[in-house]
Amino acid sequence: MPLWIRYIWIFSIIVNILSLVWYILESTTYFQRGLDLLSTVILIFMGIPSSLLSLGSILLLKKGWVPNGKMSYTVLLIVILILFLYSISFLF
Repeated sequence: MPLWIRYIWIFSIIVNILSLVWYILESTTYFQRGLDLLSTVILIFMGIPSSLLSLGSILLLKKGWVPNGKMSYTVLLIVILILFLYSISFLF
């Protein structure tokens, strides 16, 4: 795998995790109050898949997975794009 794709993948994971943490801190006003109904639904339907995708990406990176074809690179780029899209939705 080219090094620049690996760096973009790692950057997207970091941005995704940080935006999820920021969303939790922002929606609970730094843990001064509980989550409201809308924030809870957003966290369940977007936070859980985002966390699972980040966790899966971290595991693949630690395992040393290398894409071996065009289809693997396409799936990897889609995963990176989805991670960035989740990050954007958590920030706005």
